[in-house]
Amino acid sequence: MSIPNITESISGYTFRWDDLKLSLKISRLRIHNDGRVTGEVLITTDSQNMYPILYPQTQLNFSSSTTRQHLINILKAQYPQWDWVQIIDQVSYKIQEMVKAGEPVQELWTHDEVKPPEFLLEPILIKGLPTVIFGEKGVLKSSLSLLFCVCLILPWHDNPLGLSVPTRSIKTLYLDWEADNEVIQWTTKKLQNGLDLPSFPIYYRRCALPLADDVEQIQNHIINTGAEVVVIDSLGAAAGGEELGKSQPATSFYAALRRLNVTSLIIGQTSKDTEAKKKTIYGSTLFSYYARNIFELVKSEEDSDEIDVALFHRSFNLGGLHKPIGFRMTFNDNEIKVESKPVSVREFFNKVSTQAKLLELLKGGAMTVEEIIQELEIKRNNAHIVIHRLRERKQITKVGNKWGLSSQEEMF
Repeated sequence: MSIPNITESISGYTFRWDDLKLSLKISRLRIHNDGRVTGEVLITTDSQNMYPILYPQTQLNFSSSTTRQHLINILKAQYPQWDWVQIIDQVSYKIQEMVKAGEPVQELWTHDEVKPPEFLLEPILIKGLPTVIFGEKGVLKSSLSLLFCVCLILPWHDNPLGLSVPTRSIKTLYLDWEADNEVIQWTTKKLQNGLDLPSFPIYYRRCALPLADDVEQIQNHIINTGAEVVVIDSLGAAAGGEELGKSQPATSFYAALRRLNVTSLIIGQTSKDTEAKKKTIYGSTLFSYYARNIFELVKSEEDSDEIDVALFHRSFNLGGLHKPIGFRMTFNDNEIKVESKPVSVREFFNKVSTQAKLLELLKGGAMTVEEIIQELEIKRNNAHIVIHRLRERKQITKVGNKWGLSSQEEMF
């Protein structure tokens, strides 16, 4: 029997025998904790006198001889002209070998010329890595994400958020598990009207299946559109929507995202713990662990056509945190205006760092360590650490037994 040509896809492999006019497409491969390798198999032929699909896409345990034999018996009864014992056994053994081998080892030398990680939208999007923006319902996460898309697509160098963008246009694909194309198109149109921008396209796909179950089709759309960035709206639904507190949805989601091998902006929800002083991404801690860059989006308490919003940098695996980014969004019937606005500590007091809170408090006058501990509701050790850091930066100074602002004090 001839050796098949094997081509790799994002979720599996295709085995092709030209002389037999036969193809086996293996997709949605998974290696289990007990060593089993499972996936879906689709058997087709391009023989002119036969229907192209010989065996529809069906789940198969490649590690089970019983399961393989059952499939062989079915195929032998319907299509005896092919040697199914050799075909199925050959594919099964090869699949297990390739899946368990994984990626090859690379030798990385420190003397090689190495470029630092590249930002596509600084400080938001790092090329090839996932960024999560999370926040409460109604804080305009989707609108902000669309604005980021606009900055990349145009590219928009003098954007109102002061974000650094590449010199070339970056195509984006908006993957939507929550709204529909009309909502996204209308919101984008309002941004165009309010910001006086030229016309531009945005690629959009409505999604229903979890990302892990739809990754192959999404990869095809990425290839066809040439998209370098995907927006995932939103994380909960894209991860399956159920039992998000467990590790499996998070690991499956990020494994699928890694296979896409693109830059991603993920819209997440906020944890339900109302007692926690520091909010996190809703669900398992692995949703935060696997993200390389995390921002929290918060809006002011005022509810009007003008909404002040702040983007707080919560985590970054490749460096220090960026200072908060503030802006105002103004809404009317057919426009959304966006302008940069300094982040006010008073407006977002519960969200800023302890250092920023202390600087704001000291604007009312010098305070003792005991007063600082009581006002900020922090432990004595934490108070001394904050005071030490601000003193080193010459933002505060000792006034008798109290601490007050120095002339070089800055808000952030």
